[in-house]
Amino acid sequence: PQDYGVNYPQISNPVWSPDGTKIVWGLMDDEFNSAIGVFELDKKTAKVLHPFKQEIMPDLRPSPPSSFLSPDGQFLAVHAVSKNQSEWWIIRMDDGTEYKINGEFNSWSPDGQWLLYTTYSELYIVRSGESEIKKLGEIDNYGYSRTVLWDKDGRYLVFVNNDKKISYVNIGTWEVNKVTGIEEVSNLIDWVAPISTFFKVESLP
Repeated sequence: PQDYGVNYPQISNPVWSPDGTKIVWGLMDDEFNSAIGVFELDKKTAKVLHPFKQEIMPDLRPSPPSSFLSPDGQFLAVHAVSKNQSEWWIIRMDDGTEYKINGEFNSWSPDGQWLLYTTYSELYIVRSGESEIKKLGEIDNYGYSRTVLWDKDGRYLVFVNNDKKISYVNIGTWEVNKVTGIEEVSNLIDWVAPISTFFKVESLP
């Protein structure tokens, strides 16, 4: 990091940008001051985003923060633990603008335009970089990503409800429909076209 003008001796959790020109690292120094570093390989420069300080907790030693880059390379979802609080922040890669989501990050849509997050057993969606939030429904497992599945184009979303039934959402119209004729489901496995058979399911015993 020193070669890029960044003075954090501990780095971890690297993420490549989609175009391969940048690497995002979690940063931390010996006093647990932490941040996210975006390293531009061609220019050999770096910028530091979302600096914060971690604290030692009885059952958890601080480590460099983790992040999830949107598929279009425009946004970062950053997990920051500070003052015994677990927080998720969404940060623009170009100007560092950020906002906090009130829950646990779940996943990006395939085009990077939307992100999903959960609060306890509720599933929400928000457009990247905006504050408009839509509640989609109740899910079975808090923060468990395999209860939610995007299609490859990001036009549809399926999730397992808290009653262990499946619903699918048309992104844009936001119409939520329950799938009938299927027994209780533990998690979603894969997406299969056409929409009448767009997923495989694993039934509970």
